[in-house]
Amino acid sequence: MKEDILTTLAFSVCSNKGVYALLLGSGISRNSGIPTGWDIILDLVKKLAVQLGEGEPEDPESWFLKKYNEELNYSSILSQVVLASGERVNLLNGYFEPSDEDRENHLKEPTKAHKAIAKLAKDGYLKVVITTNFDRLLESALDDIGVKYQVISNESSIEGATPLIHAHFTILKINGDYKDCRFKNTEEELSKYSDSLHDYICRIIDEFGLITCGWSATWDKALIDIIKSSTNRRYSSFFTYTNTCEESLNELAKFRGGKTLKINDADTFFTELSERVNALETIGRDVTITRDVAIARIKKYIVKPESIILLNDLFEDECAKVIDNIKSSDFASQMPSQDLWNKVLAQADKDLGILLPMCIETIRWSKREHEKIVFDILNKLINTFILPKGVYYPDSWRLEYYSRLELLYGIGLACVYYHKFSLLNSIFGIKMSGPENLNKEKNNIVGVLNSELINKSALNTISENNYGTPLSTILGERLAIHFENLMGDDYASYFAIFEHLLGLFYNYFIPGSHDFFNDHVPSGEYFWRKIDLHNNEDDIFCSFFKQIEDQKDNADILKQGMFKHSYSKYKEIKDRVDVYIKKNRHSYF
Repeated sequence: MKEDILTTLAFSVCSNKGVYALLLGSGISRNSGIPTGWDIILDLVKKLAVQLGEGEPEDPESWFLKKYNEELNYSSILSQVVLASGERVNLLNGYFEPSDEDRENHLKEPTKAHKAIAKLAKDGYLKVVITTNFDRLLESALDDIGVKYQVISNESSIEGATPLIHAHFTILKINGDYKDCRFKNTEEELSKYSDSLHDYICRIIDEFGLITCGWSATWDKALIDIIKSSTNRRYSSFFTYTNTCEESLNELAKFRGGKTLKINDADTFFTELSERVNALETIGRDVTITRDVAIARIKKYIVKPESIILLNDLFEDECAKVIDNIKSSDFASQMPSQDLWNKVLAQADKDLGILLPMCIETIRWSKREHEKIVFDILNKLINTFILPKGVYYPDSWRLEYYSRLELLYGIGLACVYYHKFSLLNSIFGIKMSGPENLNKEKNNIVGVLNSELINKSALNTISENNYGTPLSTILGERLAIHFENLMGDDYASYFAIFEHLLGLFYNYFIPGSHDFFNDHVPSGEYFWRKIDLHNNEDDIFCSFFKQIEDQKDNADILKQGMFKHSYSKYKEIKDRVDVYIKKNRHSYF
């Protein structure tokens, strides 16, 4: 085995998660004791000849052609041996399913290669397998470790298949499945696919890198033609072989611009590949990613549809670090103090120093599929909570949610600035699970994560301030570093727009059953800034809400789904909130 090529392959698989497809032939199952498709045909012919009293033929193929005047293949031999399709399946079971003796000898069960592939699939490194095999050893290996997958074994199953990008793992059996009996095995059968299967294979070859194993590129003429017809060289190709490389495989590798790699066997190859990828992953987790590196990767991934997995993994890795921080924090047991408040802010800087800029940059360039990544990350973090152990301070416990509140505000500001109101609408609808004594009846994100998360008096005391709207003011000051370069002098106005929208949705989602809740909205700087902002018709805040009033149902935020696309619903809520603010804003000066 060429060490340098295997090393290159391991780095490629690890750093390009989910972008390689496997092409597997009969060699992958050789150590399991399952015969090849042609071996099964020859064995059935021999058995048929013996049953007819003609003895075992030396040349089964010639004997069958002379006896029945038709070419030997699965369909022709099965039509002579059994009639009903159910009988055909039962006949073939013995070749693929283990007997008691097979189990004792560990035959006809997943090999080390199948298990290593399943592990790579579970970890997200592989998403697609094209196989010429009829057995179900790979499915069995995937089942053993709980990997979800879909199998496509004939043309009729393509139409209802989950799209490759959304499926966790896909097995494409281009020659069929032994329980289906619609096999392809002869040279003629392997020379042409149906239009739907041809197009499906083309998509995989075009969109994924390729790693072959146990496949010689000798018999599958239609598949070879598809590989040769693909002009996409987005990812590398690796063609493995044992003993001597077939000339057909070597030519295909050159045509594809790929590498040939000599291996001992499939078990050794996939086991070592899996171990190397796992080692690289472990090392990668220990490498600290910087903000600039993260932003550079986002810009690279977001323009390529095929890199959606890499973008998602980038967010998942950063999210995992934040979750670890959340689970290791112990603010609840500490008495509220300035020292504790400083720890909270330091923790927020650690949690969001990379994640928040990633979210802002993604929202800036996002399409719907990218927005879902941001939504999922926020949803996951919002619903990560820890029950206090023993005696705790309620205000201190709420401080554990501060960094997530800051993340919500940062994402919301980006949504407002980049007009991604459909994402903002989805975020405002997130349901929060968690302790009842934190949520009470306010199980919606805006009911808990708002500028009243922490008691005003308590926060002013521990932060040594005397703000009218302390949490709102602190959030505004801290988030300015991320947005002032984008928004300039309009930053305060955009901040006020977001808080006002959050307040409207609070009143929308959290009406409660009492008059207090019907009128209440969380306090924010926009309570007292609103007077000045409304006196300036050129201000962003004023023009934003004036535009909604002028355009009504055609306003951008309503067309993107906020307030159920309804201006009348928006107006009803806004009028009610405006009355509340007018009555109560004097208390915040």
